[in-house]
Amino acid sequence: MIGKFHCCGSGFTQIVGSAGYTFNPATGNTVTISLPSGTSTRYVRLSFTGNTGWSAAQLAEFEVFPGGGTSGSALTASPSSLSFASTAMGSTSGAQTVTVANPGSTAVSVSGVSTTGPFGQTNTCTTIPAGGSCTISTTFSPTAAGAASGTLSVTSSAPGSPLTVALSGTGTASGTNLALNQPVTASGYTQTYVPANAADGNTSSYWESTDNAFPQWFQMDLGSAVSISRIVMDLPPSSAWGTRTQTLSIQGSTDGTSYTTLVPSQGYTFNPSTGNTANTGWPGRATLGTAGLHQLIPAAAGRGRGLPPRLCRCFGGPDSGSLYGMKPPKGSPEWLEAVTAAERPDLWERARRDDLFDDVWPEYNMHGNNTPAYFGALFPRYAEFQALYLDRRSDRIIARGRTIPFHWDGTLDDLPPGIDALGIRAVHEDSPPTALSALAAEIDVTYQGSGLSGLVISTMADIAQAHGLEKLVAPVRPNWKDRYPITPIGRYAAWRRPDGLPFDPWMRVHARLGGRILRPEPRSLHIVAPLEDWQAWTEMTFPEDGQYVFPGGLAPLDVFGGVGDYWEPNVWMIHDVTAGSAL
Repeated sequence: MIGKFHCCGSGFTQIVGSAGYTFNPATGNTVTISLPSGTSTRYVRLSFTGNTGWSAAQLAEFEVFPGGGTSGSALTASPSSLSFASTAMGSTSGAQTVTVANPGSTAVSVSGVSTTGPFGQTNTCTTIPAGGSCTISTTFSPTAAGAASGTLSVTSSAPGSPLTVALSGTGTASGTNLALNQPVTASGYTQTYVPANAADGNTSSYWESTDNAFPQWFQMDLGSAVSISRIVMDLPPSSAWGTRTQTLSIQGSTDGTSYTTLVPSQGYTFNPSTGNTANTGWPGRATLGTAGLHQLIPAAAGRGRGLPPRLCRCFGGPDSGSLYGMKPPKGSPEWLEAVTAAERPDLWERARRDDLFDDVWPEYNMHGNNTPAYFGALFPRYAEFQALYLDRRSDRIIARGRTIPFHWDGTLDDLPPGIDALGIRAVHEDSPPTALSALAAEIDVTYQGSGLSGLVISTMADIAQAHGLEKLVAPVRPNWKDRYPITPIGRYAAWRRPDGLPFDPWMRVHARLGGRILRPEPRSLHIVAPLEDWQAWTEMTFPEDGQYVFPGGLAPLDVFGGVGDYWEPNVWMIHDVTAGSAL
């Protein structure tokens, strides 16, 4: 029996009253005694008053373990140090967060949080409960160029106070060129005019992209996330270089995957009389980790040189009002951005992976027997012919335009009999393409009715023109035809409103953009499937063989022998996309 458990040197006080503790070899001959919460002592005395196994007190080992509170665990910080990206003097970096945790069994009071050096903080730390945590947001505001260091300190009632976190960062002067001698890549180059010439600090050397192959891009890696405030682009200052305007836009990223537009597409004039320099600024500052400049230069310009931020992408084309080489219609909202799948393969994959546009189609329409052969070939084989639209305000993909180039001699005899025949021919033919065919213009359901469908058609025409294709054709799927499924497509296509425009709304969009009907196509897309599939797609029962009208169908479904056979009709329409046309 242990009579008492005392503490505190010559003036001992009782911690645990006298009690019997059984030591049993079967359980390791070990006894653990829990002490009251908050116990704090230096000297510990055990008072023995009896032992049933021997005539003396016995101990093999006496072990004491820490508890919570001031005698317990110290606070911890995660991360244990912070390093800030290069930040311009006079500006403040983005905040980084330190989490302070209390692993002990009692609450800890925080009496102060402070920083030294050019660092600042805000925090949520007052009392940290047992097992709890608080956060400290730390920023870097350099007042001088060069390396800077400091300390974040947390003073508390916990052992080991204060808790410290090392802080470091680098201040840069506003005139420091962060792009100098950084790694660069580009979509291509001519002769010896390699991308590295645009980052060597010598304005007499320059990068020149592949001729007549817009869109083109220029990309730089700044090595780490940096705060930037402006971009300057130079051409050789020699008066032999005539004045020219180059059109581009700029995007930035901190991870090389998700990009944000920093400067929308616009024209920049390079004039030898003013040094052949263009200054690209934007409101405030941007912090970039992987930025890249994809720079598109008008064909007339011939040569181009730029000093971009890391993976900040610049896109554009010969038309100074375009986005990524595309030409939105007049009055397009400023928040709308257009890219090709070649420029943003990550967005194309996101749209595919997340099935972003599946809900714009009736279920049965996604099961064409031949569609996988050509829709499945669009990316990456025809990536430069596929368009995506984003709402810059939310980085949301809101529309997609899918097209395919093919060889066509311009006659009705050579026009494929429908979308299936077109797609199969396009992916298997060896002849160089002479025309572009639309395959699908898909608008997010929440944006339908806002005029984006016309934008998608216009973009398809721009893509055709950029690749030297004079015609854009479309196997139009009339979106009111499901209301008149037993009316032959030839008669339906001929219906007109009093103003002379097509009766069908989707055909009318094409017509307003200069499209004209080539011919109706009654057997365009083929879907043959077991009857149980058709019943699931249409939520209908087909009791016997025969023809059936079904929800969303543009024509009747033929049912025979447990199989549903459907030919979807389309209307071929054509747009002239040569320079100077309505599109």
